[in-house]
Amino acid sequence: MVRTRASSLRTAVSSDHIAGPSASKPKSKPKSKSAPKFPYDLPYPQLCLRTHPHLYRTGIGEQGVLMVEPYKSELLPHWRFRNPAVATESSSKLYSIFLEYVQEGDFAGADMARKFIQMGYTRARRYANHKGGKKYVYDDEIKAKIKGKAKGSRREIKRLQVEDQEPDKVEAARIFKILLDNKVWTNQGYLQLREAHIDWANSQPSLTSESKEVQQALLNDPQSQRIVRKW
Repeated sequence: MVRTRASSLRTAVSSDHIAGPSASKPKSKPKSKSAPKFPYDLPYPQLCLRTHPHLYRTGIGEQGVLMVEPYKSELLPHWRFRNPAVATESSSKLYSIFLEYVQEGDFAGADMARKFIQMGYTRARRYANHKGGKKYVYDDEIKAKIKGKAKGSRREIKRLQVEDQEPDKVEAARIFKILLDNKVWTNQGYLQLREAHIDWANSQPSLTSESKEVQQALLNDPQSQRIVRKW
């Protein structure tokens, strides 16, 4: 996997990245090449993608955000969106970690941090749009509750009217969205790493749980062999 050192990737950013009410319209996500599919069937609990970054694939949107280790364990404790104050603190912390990963040339880490920031926006919007964050209703709700997992066909619950949406969640979503559009998707170091990753990954064969490189990367004792950084 192509990796670039920090000195060529550092991007100057200010600490006051959360804009106020008068903030300009967020910039749109830059167009990029088609990203490789995220391989959902890999045994992620037994892998360390920091030491084996060649197994990472960015996928689409937030795919794999709660699967890829050790990044999930490093980022999840800092991901919160309950209200604007919490969202501001959370997004600031996640962004600082994002910058560290970019500086280190760690695309998997930077991309996972980007996914958590993006998920801060999408989850907060979900709770704003749907009471209790419940977006779908399933045909067999009773069986779903018993088994703990929804099954069968589903339909989306109608979104709340703007005047009925919870203001705290609306503002929390806005905070994450502004950061994502104005700081993350404009970070040239990250974009260079992303482009290099996509070019490389698209030239590689698809990964499966049986792929040789996956089998060779399996950890015997993930808890002791995988280092989780404390940010």
